[in-house]
Amino acid sequence: MRTKNILLVGLVALLVSGLVTSSALTQQQKIEVTVSISNVCSQNVLTIQLIQLSSGTSIDLQTFLPGEQIRPGETKDFTRTLAFTPSRMTIRGLIDETGFSVTFDPLALNATLRDNGEARGCLQVIVKTAGGGTTQPPTGQKPIAEGQSLEQVLGALQGLGVSVSQEGSQANPKFPNVDDPIFLRAIGGFSAQLLFVSSPGTLRSVITWGSPAVDLDLIVIGFGFCFQLNPAGILAETCDRAPFGPVPGAVFAVIIINWSAVPQAYVLSLSS
Repeated sequence: MRTKNILLVGLVALLVSGLVTSSALTQQQKIEVTVSISNVCSQNVLTIQLIQLSSGTSIDLQTFLPGEQIRPGETKDFTRTLAFTPSRMTIRGLIDETGFSVTFDPLALNATLRDNGEARGCLQVIVKTAGGGTTQPPTGQKPIAEGQSLEQVLGALQGLGVSVSQEGSQANPKFPNVDDPIFLRAIGGFSAQLLFVSSPGTLRSVITWGSPAVDLDLIVIGFGFCFQLNPAGILAETCDRAPFGPVPGAVFAVIIINWSAVPQAYVLSLSS
């Protein structure tokens, strides 16, 4: 009897050990996945009814009845804890009571995705995994500091995954000898625009836009450094830069940054 008891205790211990090990492996394999969906259209209201994440034979569904609304300019996050890394995703919903189905296969993680017309081009999606990083910096931690060089600013932005487009150069400015022009422009989500501008003296740069949910910032680098790193909700930013002395034709680097997930139209005013 004693031998049987010892064997029974040993068997129970082995089973418990196996269960603990199995549980630990299961916990290690689980990952947190966040599907961040933005409505980049100006009028339509999206109603998301189903999100399906899958990988091989593993499938996870998240349904919303009657639906989760995403209004113009809004971004909503849908977070799931999965036992697999998704490689395919399908989003179904309604636009003006017309159904759509958007599938991303293969699925690119931690990257900005756009639908190819299935949802009228209104969907902008980022699927983020825990530890995988995101192209949006945490609130209050924008990596720009006064006195940085242009190369340091661009390096900090690119280090966060913010794409930077350049127009003109120091030798060939995009806007030469500005004389109070006003431009209507647009900038994509999680991106920055670098414009080279020449002015006979002081350069005043102003950006204005109309969506409080979108966070734009303005930086001007010349013979000094001017930046406006304001939180979302402020709809205009101004930078004044003057050279150290009467240096005609001074060239300035004007940088507009969109920290938000959605594209934004804005007005740029440049004057000397």
